[in-house]
Amino acid sequence: MGWFTVAAILSPLASKSKKAAQTLLTLSIAAIIGVALLVYVELVLIGAVCLLCTAAHALGIAVFTISLMGFRSYSA
Repeated sequence: MGWFTVAAILSPLASKSKKAAQTLLTLSIAAIIGVALLVYVELVLIGAVCLLCTAAHALGIAVFTISLMGFRSYSA
């Protein structure tokens, strides 16, 4: 919940500030690494899929994708 709260706060700021966009992208990259680790734990170690976790993983990937596109708009 904490990561999603920070991402929600940074999102409107990222559209106005390249620094905020870069920070959001960095946090999103960390989230993607976390998603990969948690999916590994779910599938390999536990052997079960959590529906709520899958939704959180999908949202993390969506935030990463959107933040990457937003950051690239500053570079263009």
